[in-house]
Amino acid sequence: NERVIWHYENHLGIGPPIRRAAREGPQDVAQLDLRADRQPEFTQLDVEMAFVEEEDVMHLNEQLLIELATEFAPDRPFTAPFPRITYADCMERFGTDCPDLRYDLELHDLTDYVRDSEFQVFNGAIAAGGRVRGCAVPDGADISRSDVDRLTDMARETGAKGLVWIQFTGEGPLDLITEDDVKSSVSRFFSPADLVEIGKACDAKRGDMLLISADSAAITARVFAADGLFGPRLMAFSPDGVLHVANMRVPGENKGQIVALPDRDQDGVADERVVVANGFRRIHSMAFYKGDLYAADNHQLVRLIDENNDGFYESRDLLAVLPSSDDVYQGRKPGDETPAPVEDIHPTRTLAFDEVNQRVYVSVGSTCDLCREVDPERATVLAFDLDGANRRIYASGLRNATGLALHPQTNELWVTVNGHDRQGNTLPPETVYIARNGSFHGWPFAYAGRTLVDFNVPAYKAVLPLTDADRALVRTMPDPIAAAPARLAPMAIHFNTGRTFPARYRDAAFVVFRAGHNAAVPGWKVVTLFSEPDGSDARLADFLTGLGSVPETGRGVWGTPVGLAQDTAGHLYLSTDFVHHAVLRIEAPVVTTAVGASATGPEAYALAQNKPNPFNAQTQIGYRLPGATRVTLTLYNAQGQSVRQLKNAFEPAGAYTAIWDGENNRGQRVASGLYFYRLQTAYGVLTRRLILLK
Repeated sequence: NERVIWHYENHLGIGPPIRRAAREGPQDVAQLDLRADRQPEFTQLDVEMAFVEEEDVMHLNEQLLIELATEFAPDRPFTAPFPRITYADCMERFGTDCPDLRYDLELHDLTDYVRDSEFQVFNGAIAAGGRVRGCAVPDGADISRSDVDRLTDMARETGAKGLVWIQFTGEGPLDLITEDDVKSSVSRFFSPADLVEIGKACDAKRGDMLLISADSAAITARVFAADGLFGPRLMAFSPDGVLHVANMRVPGENKGQIVALPDRDQDGVADERVVVANGFRRIHSMAFYKGDLYAADNHQLVRLIDENNDGFYESRDLLAVLPSSDDVYQGRKPGDETPAPVEDIHPTRTLAFDEVNQRVYVSVGSTCDLCREVDPERATVLAFDLDGANRRIYASGLRNATGLALHPQTNELWVTVNGHDRQGNTLPPETVYIARNGSFHGWPFAYAGRTLVDFNVPAYKAVLPLTDADRALVRTMPDPIAAAPARLAPMAIHFNTGRTFPARYRDAAFVVFRAGHNAAVPGWKVVTLFSEPDGSDARLADFLTGLGSVPETGRGVWGTPVGLAQDTAGHLYLSTDFVHHAVLRIEAPVVTTAVGASATGPEAYALAQNKPNPFNAQTQIGYRLPGATRVTLTLYNAQGQSVRQLKNAFEPAGAYTAIWDGENNRGQRVASGLYFYRLQTAYGVLTRRLILLK
């Protein structure tokens, strides 16, 4: 501990706090849980550092460890810097985030080596988007069959579906192996030559044993942002890749905001929360279109204007006034939730852009659970030209179409619809429809399958009598694409166009269910809607669960999910607007295979340090693409605000150079200081720093 004190005093000049912490450390051991990697004399030092980066922290502690080890083991050589392994690389190579590098049991990808085999276990995993991986156990050829069976049982207990084993016996080069020199649980599916190639891929030798398993890549979720979020709803990515979210329930006079959540270092966690627009009544939905930000508030559709290209939206253009019960909100004090004299149970509005037809859609929910509306634009999807003109009802009979999305192949509008409330906890089902021009979807007369509402419910009798025109409308109802159990409250719908998740998710829809407390089945989840592009052969499957677990009481709910967005790398982002106000990032590891890996590996995709750096007049930024992709190269200032977009184009594979002359998008010279440049493609996001000196 005294040696630790000396090191920090000399390198940081903060002796007393460190000295006190070091001396008090052993006294705290009783408060620490004993673990296999924690000895009784364990001492923990917490070091606070300011205005530093990750490399500074690593370097400081690296030098400390070298000095301590050199003092107590002077004959042992040390090299610096220590090997650095990213979390992703760690999991890819060793299957754990804390590998013991003294044991050479590195995992190898064997997917391409077994792809054409007749072994259905491997083929099934690969077809489902999974991988086949294995490692070589040195001198494992002498391990008995009973011990291999015990290893297989251990693997199953930790989540594997089984183990395939291959033992190489005898002496000499692996290439000269014979059929008698190979023992394997899959010998009848692979020739000796095939097994030799698999062994080479794992760097095996005679006397070793291979252990191989197959499964799908894990899909994980973690918190991307939470601080300063109040009822986060739907989300959208800006052209420069920054996630924006509708912060709907902000305390105070301005109850709605749009906030940006930049992740400049691309570590999967938002760096900060930046309010880029506020003063909304009940902001729920937004979208970027051709560089502009559009927002759907409770009472209006607006285009937000960034007047000086700093990422903040100082003014707005009114495109359309939307149906709204104004007295629900106006004249109230902040925080006053007294029921309004005019019911408006669906105050949120959702927008979606149809780039093909140059059209914007906005959904407007009903004012009531089930009634005859006075305003014909209620319980509809409205359509506008991009400037707000040519207003018309596009689809009707939609009680509350909270989710809107256009299918990536057909460009048809898919909508999620919340069913009415007072017909029990099993009816009506929650539905997904394709909304078409002039289509009618049942409310307030009927629901899925042209089934009439139970008008014996007292609150629903006011809808009667049904006229001939009402019944004629019901006969025109299309069937829903999919139906889910009642009371789950479907929210956002998003089509997966990324390449991160397994192939079976390609162009599938993700649907969010926000509720579940009064449902007959667990809710609070995201499901996958698999179907043909026209909506036929649809089926639902749970994708993300665990946000809530007790349908009868609602207890144990972690969060109520609402919105979905997807970045260019293919990761999903999910907002939860109650209990925990947060945004989750859902990701699957990017799959690269052993054969031909150099074509898409990190050595092929690169962003170079600018030259010269620092610079005054202009600087060159080089980058390399392993394949054809859309390229966005953007400059940011130290506050994360976009300064200059150097590239936004589709480019083939090759090496490229971009020039920055120190000017922003308006041709104005920017101030001296630290800047970041970011390369964003289908292969990922790379970021570096540069310094401009005038």
